[in-house]
Amino acid sequence: KGYGVATPKGSALRNAVNLAVLKLNEQGLLDKLKNKWWYDKGECGSGGGDSKDKT
Repeated sequence: KGYGVATPKGSALRNAVNLAVLKLNEQGLLDKLKNKWWYDKGECGSGGGDSKDKT
């Protein structure tokens, strides 16, 4: 499974961003971040209540 970051057409940053994402993936950091934010947390905060109560 791959990752990508959108850049404007013809952006000079495209190659640098792609290389940085590949490097982070090879180092395993993207998997660590995904696990931290999607799996390890497992639930929203313990504040309770509906989102409508927060607005």
